[in-house]
Amino acid sequence: AELSALDAFVSIPCAYAHLAAALGVPTFVMLNDQPPAYWIWNQRFPIYPHLAAYRKVSEWRDGDMVTRKYDGDWSAVVSQVARDLHKLFDS
Repeated sequence: AELSALDAFVSIPCAYAHLAAALGVPTFVMLNDQPPAYWIWNQRFPIYPHLAAYRKVSEWRDGDMVTRKYDGDWSAVVSQVARDLHKLFDS
């Protein structure tokens, strides 16, 4: 009930993002450079028509997968989500 009352939902990939999108809430998911396949498939075959996925381009600095996936500069992804949120609510 709480998710369905939201105007929009911004998240990392998780069960709440699936639920919000399935409920028809505009959902914005910020993905790392190696997201699970179903988030990428949604762009080709929309399971959730109200979902937008944004993928971070990562910098390979060392062999540490955790650093590669979650560290780094997320500002481009966050800026794009913010622009799209403004478009959604300014119209």
